[in-house]
Amino acid sequence: KWYTGKPLMDLLYSYASRKNTKSKDSLRATIQGVLKGNQVACRIISGSIKKGDSLILVPAMIKLHVNRVINAGKSTRSAQEGSSPVLELNSNTSIARGSILCTNDDKPKVGTDFNAVVFFAKKPGKPLIRIATSESKCRISISSEIDINTGEAKKSTAIKPLHIYHVHMHAAEKLAYEEFEKYREMLIP
Repeated sequence: KWYTGKPLMDLLYSYASRKNTKSKDSLRATIQGVLKGNQVACRIISGSIKKGDSLILVPAMIKLHVNRVINAGKSTRSAQEGSSPVLELNSNTSIARGSILCTNDDKPKVGTDFNAVVFFAKKPGKPLIRIATSESKCRISISSEIDINTGEAKKSTAIKPLHIYHVHMHAAEKLAYEEFEKYREMLIP
């Protein structure tokens, strides 16, 4: 055996299989698309949405009111975690795909700077950061490389394909985000 320590795939799986610690009470819904007028399609990652709810659209920080919940083509009182309802809102305000719906007292973080562990399958051309269905151009700086044999951090200045890095990313636009361990579904488009 020419290496010691965990193989690359085992190391990646160990990061991905950490226990999800999200609060079942916190509402997180990603905007999947904007439909006609004041209707939006969303995916509820956690919590529930019901007719009459007052919500906040993040990162724009716009207050919204749910006039109607449509699930599987029918009006319903509410929609639960894991469903993808259409919401009729009180506003014709510009709503961007990738925005997050939440309650006023429990908002996700919003920012342009992120630290992450990233696997590069190939050398990045024009890097993008994507969180759920929201994306932005970004600049990447390497903090350290993770040795694929030992899992230990080591100094590195250049991105090489098939390597893992601790990186700092600076996005061109504000994005709503959560800690991976808390809401990992937000990273899935």
